[in-house]
Amino acid sequence: MNESLDARPALRDDLPDVLGVFHAVDLDTAGETLLDAVDLDGFWSDPTFDARTDSRVVRLDGRPVGAAAAFANGFARVDVVPDLCGHGLGTRLADWVEQRQRERGLAHCEQEAFETDARTRTFLQARGYVPAHESWSLELPADATIAERPLPDGIVVRPMRAGEEHAVHHVVEDAFNEWEGRTPRAFESWKALVLDRPGTTEDHLLVAVAGDEVVGACVGMDGESDDEYWVAQLAVRRDHRGRGIAQQLLAVSYGAARACGRTRGRLDTDSRTGALSLYERLGMHVTLSFTSFRKPLADPTPAG
Repeated sequence: MNESLDARPALRDDLPDVLGVFHAVDLDTAGETLLDAVDLDGFWSDPTFDARTDSRVVRLDGRPVGAAAAFANGFARVDVVPDLCGHGLGTRLADWVEQRQRERGLAHCEQEAFETDARTRTFLQARGYVPAHESWSLELPADATIAERPLPDGIVVRPMRAGEEHAVHHVVEDAFNEWEGRTPRAFESWKALVLDRPGTTEDHLLVAVAGDEVVGACVGMDGESDDEYWVAQLAVRRDHRGRGIAQQLLAVSYGAARACGRTRGRLDTDSRTGALSLYERLGMHVTLSFTSFRKPLADPTPAG
């Protein structure tokens, strides 16, 4: 098999093959796909990501059978199509992403595995990865709604306006950087994933403002299926939390999506946010659970 393998960087023309590998693995381990072509293009557009050095696609006799990407925030994805697992390809790709993260000078490499994916979890733990945090995908069913919340005087939820982009990024990053071990995302990287995403309109980018100050933000994205809408980022400034702002942002965001025919509201959260119980109280339920595993990346010690 090795003589027939072709491993090379995954450039733009290779993205359909990379997505095909990722989808094959997700369907096998989770029963659904969670990444679409627009998502993948956004990751490849991030200015901190260079496909020539940070990605691989592997073909066997022309068929895409493996893919890997190493991102500047320490996260990596390594996938091998189910029928070729156990032949050493995953090990080779995992060796490659870990070495790439060492070259960046990063202290760790992080990968995810679904709760139902015992094979990947065992593989990662055998390589020295340990659980870092738990994550969940949640859904608001089509027959459920999130009630709007009256907001304190002076707080208004509305679409983001031109000139508020940096303020929104600041609110999101300040909130997410409260998580232990998170690598901050620079504005240009956030812009590539959010503002430059095809199809993004003012209804996808909501803010909560107190006067001229942005104190909360909600970033929505259309899902791959026509009825699906994702809240990708939800953040409220620390001094304005506990005032119903997050609930109102969700209610307005999902309400606008439903008015456009996207009836299934979805989002991801993890144990670092402490928000799971809030979303469940609002009527959302967990559809998938997964774990982020982290491996320290010390430079290999020379033998002898």
